Parts: sequence; C-alpha cells; structure tokens
Amino acid sequence: MFYDDTLSTLVVYKYIEGTRNEPLVGVAFEFTDGSGAAIGPGNGVYYTDTEGKIVITDLEQGTVVNIREVKTVEGFILDGTPKQVQIKSSEVHEIVFWNSPQKTLTIQKYVDGTTEPVEGALFLVTDSSGAVVGANNGEYLTDRNGRIVIDGLEPGVTVTAKEIRAADGFVLDSTPQSIKIKAGEAQT
Repeated sequence: MFYDDTLSTLVVYKYIEGTRNEPLVGVAFEFTDGSGAAIGPGNGVYYTDTEGKIVITDLEQGTVVNIREVKTVEGFILDGTPKQVQIKSSEVHEIVFWNSPQKTLTIQKYVDGTTEPVEGALFLVTDSSGAVVGANNGEYLTDRNGRIVIDGLEPGVTVTAKEIRAADGFVLDSTPQSIKIKAGEAQT
C-alpha cells in the first residue's frame, strides 16, 4: 500500500496595527521556498483580499515558506520583516502581519492674530535626531492657503518645524515648534 500525505494550507493575515484585526486590503506579499524559488504564479506575489488575507493551498509537507511584504497600500508603513514557516502535514498554518498607519502633518502659517493664510514662508522640518524630513532637504514652502502637508510620517517620531525664510512683506518667526506624531490623530 502507498499513502500520500495530505497537502497543507497557509493563511496570511494583514491587519492595521492598533485595531481589533481590521483588515488591510491590497497589500503585496512575496512567497518563496527555502531555496528562494517563487511559490505559485506571478513570481510568488499575492495580494491580500477584502478580509486582509491570502490563502495558499496544496503545500507539501516539509516545505519551508518565506513570506515578505513587498508593497503596502498608501497611507501605511511597509513591514519588511520576513517571516518563515515550515509546512507540516494536513495543518492550516496562520501567519499575521501588522501595518502601522502613516501620519500626515499639516503646518499652517497665518498673519499674526488672524486666520488669514500666509503664502511663501519657507520652513525647515527635521525629526528628533536632527535629520531632515522628506524631500528637498526638509525645506517646505507654504501654499496659497498658508499650508504645508507632509505625508508618510511614522507614529512616535517627534517633528520640528522652523521658519527659515519669511514670506515677502512679513517678519521671520524663527521660534521652532515640535510635535510628536501619534497614531490615529490628525496633527497640525
């Protein structure tokens, strides 16, 4: 008599950090075996469904599966930490990944004592280590609404904004202002 081992299933879940398992749809994961070969079609890249999961069936016992997030959705921080699982016969293996939401900071510049916006003020934006934030060496110019919007900040980072050039016709306010970016809160 010959007996075949039952094939196994791997389920990967992707949730938003800080929630009670709120799914994240459309996140790309790459699946490879122990030798680095792609598992499945599309070079081993799968996307989370509306429940934030990926289901891969028909995996053979003893297969080592490497799982790595390769692309997240806008507004979230990529979790590039790979995970590995060794497939055992007839078991459903479950792996959970979490993504932290990125934060957006809005800097607003007004005429002193009013809510009239100031266009053309130049700010230098740095993090708590002194490193510049974003593109253009951390320099941002207020728009016609007196606003600067910076996307992609990580929760827990302290950001400091300092005006380095006043708009035409205004006096420079060189007093820096700092704010700690918090998950789930609008920051201004």
